[in-house]
Amino acid sequence: MGDDNDQKDTEANRFSVTRRTAWWGLTVFSAISVAAHFTAVSDKKDVGFETTRADKWTGAVMIVSMAFAFFACSAHHFFAEPFVDKWPEGTVSTIVLALWAAGMAAIMNPDNFQAVDEGGSIFNANLYFFSWASLAAAVWIFCSFVTIQAYFKRMEDDSAPPNMTKWYLLVAASFVVMMSSIRIYRADANMCNEGESSSYCNRVRYALSLGTVAVIFGVIDIIMTNLGKMTVYPEAGLSFLLFVLYIAGISVITFGAGKGPGTNIGNLYFSTWLGFVLTMFLASKSWTAVMETRKGGDAEEEAAEGDDKAEAGEASGDDKKAEDAPPEAPLDVKS
Repeated sequence: MGDDNDQKDTEANRFSVTRRTAWWGLTVFSAISVAAHFTAVSDKKDVGFETTRADKWTGAVMIVSMAFAFFACSAHHFFAEPFVDKWPEGTVSTIVLALWAAGMAAIMNPDNFQAVDEGGSIFNANLYFFSWASLAAAVWIFCSFVTIQAYFKRMEDDSAPPNMTKWYLLVAASFVVMMSSIRIYRADANMCNEGESSSYCNRVRYALSLGTVAVIFGVIDIIMTNLGKMTVYPEAGLSFLLFVLYIAGISVITFGAGKGPGTNIGNLYFSTWLGFVLTMFLASKSWTAVMETRKGGDAEEEAAEGDDKAEAGEASGDDKKAEDAPPEAPLDVKS
């Protein structure tokens, strides 16, 4: 029991230290996003544009996120016991993730002309990259918290689910692939819905299908892992399937000199490549886990065979001793 508690404390400390760094990263990324956003809003005012509701919403998301992140950093340093790995940190991480998920819809909307222009190209690079960095940090913090909670509940397994954070990030990246593809498909709806079977329309459909399938499979893996039902071989199957789909995805979506919907620098481009990298790591981890499981199974079989041989040898030795033993002298019964 003492060793289990020591292992639990060590694992929790490792997660909390990296999560504290992520909270500081989120604070800095949010601050840079705030500066980039309000500088752009001021510049638009100078040329006669009014501040829109979307601009106000985006600014509020960034400021509130920065305030929550700074509060979490302070909590990690000054009152960690009631906050770290407890429900208050979980609540704050959930709120921040929800804020950035909702805020990104406005920031990346071409109609709002904040981070990208009407064609979907990057317009405000600082806002674009640091808002994505903020969302990534928020996702990572939330995933880290959920992972350590799952570990606390499954101490009998002697290990934390090693791929949980990557699966959460894959779901997030694939969701961006899906939503970006929907936006592109709607923009080109007339061309693609009128029976146009061009390579471009087919590639948009593949991107939409890829994002949808990856989100569904990722959510299934996360749920099954949290329930303690996911084993090595099913997870390996999902990982390799998604890896193959993303290999085809980067070819179909990001290559083709204009034929692919993600050839230009933008949300679809980055999210597709991020999904590919994540599935590559997941497939690699799964392959290692499968090999270790097979080696463990072979070792157990060899040990069992050794035990059987030892038992057989002992039985043979006993029989041999019985054969070699001199016959017992007959009892001299006197009448």
